[in-house]
Amino acid sequence: MSSTYSTRIRLEKQGSGENANTWGDILNANVIELADEAIAGYAVVSVSNGEEILTALNGTVDQSRNATLEIAGTLVANVTVVIPAQEKTYFIRENTTGSFNTFLKTAGNSAVGIQQGTNIMVATDGTTIVTSGETSVTEFTTNALTVVGNVSAATLITSGNATLNSATVTGNVSVASVVASGSITAATLVGDGAGITGLNVLPVGAVLAYGGMNAPTGFVLADGDSLSRTTFADLYAVFGTQYGTENVNSFNVPDLRGRVVAGYDSMGGDDAGRLTNFAGGVNGDVLGGFGGLESCLLTGAMSGVAAHTHTYNKVVINAVDGSTGDVGFSTDRPIDAPTSENAIADAAQAHNNVQPTLILTFIIKT
Repeated sequence: MSSTYSTRIRLEKQGSGENANTWGDILNANVIELADEAIAGYAVVSVSNGEEILTALNGTVDQSRNATLEIAGTLVANVTVVIPAQEKTYFIRENTTGSFNTFLKTAGNSAVGIQQGTNIMVATDGTTIVTSGETSVTEFTTNALTVVGNVSAATLITSGNATLNSATVTGNVSVASVVASGSITAATLVGDGAGITGLNVLPVGAVLAYGGMNAPTGFVLADGDSLSRTTFADLYAVFGTQYGTENVNSFNVPDLRGRVVAGYDSMGGDDAGRLTNFAGGVNGDVLGGFGGLESCLLTGAMSGVAAHTHTYNKVVINAVDGSTGDVGFSTDRPIDAPTSENAIADAAQAHNNVQPTLILTFIIKT
């Protein structure tokens, strides 16, 4: 019977009656020495970029059988170390340099990140790799949390709340819920912000020009719509019924359809007197006030010209001597006649009263 090999670390299992007179030597070399390698062996894996597939050989020395793997080298690109798709545990020492990332995976499966400069235990069932850095809790409280690598669903799994007085993370954070009693400082926050509270973001009630047709998550259109005071309680606390209401359970948002916006004349408590309710205009002292005309028909009174008359002399030509045919002039019959009893009149057509305009939508933070 021929030799076979163990599944996980590939030790030789000699067949019955095989290897006469050499059975002991093969046992020593292909089993005991290799078991020693699997329990206490240390291999340095040199990498620089791309994939590094570890050797996996039956009955002889290889890389992937070792207990400890040191990943070393200067990275010029991201690198992935590929281990056999067999059950095994490793102690990993990530000892590379260069501003790139190291990953570890079993052949044909997904990779996990290994933070540069860290020392961790990893275990695999032949498909999935888990690391000693994983923590799964319902709730935890800490005065300070400092993470050198990434905090993600694979590293920090929270079904409840993570309450932190201080959190410093140089990588990425992705958790179900984080409640911070202190401060969180981040270079980038990814997401629509709908579930974020307590941060210095747009205040509820902020009105913004927006290039899209529909309001994004966390916003409503400034279209005069009636909203529930319960569903939009925070927005109702800001607007009240300043912009109208249909009943005791609702309130209206500003209606900016086809309208421009002007600053409240009494902002800060002092009336600037710049926008008054002159001739059907807008009362700038009323928050939510509206008015103005798309077109304007000028009346005679708007011209500023008072009613008046013009005087002229009527000159009459008379024949002075009819017998001789001589013609003379007589200017002794002046006549004063007004050009009009009402020289000012209303215009016949209205003129356009719209400034050069670009149409956008307006949205309100809820």
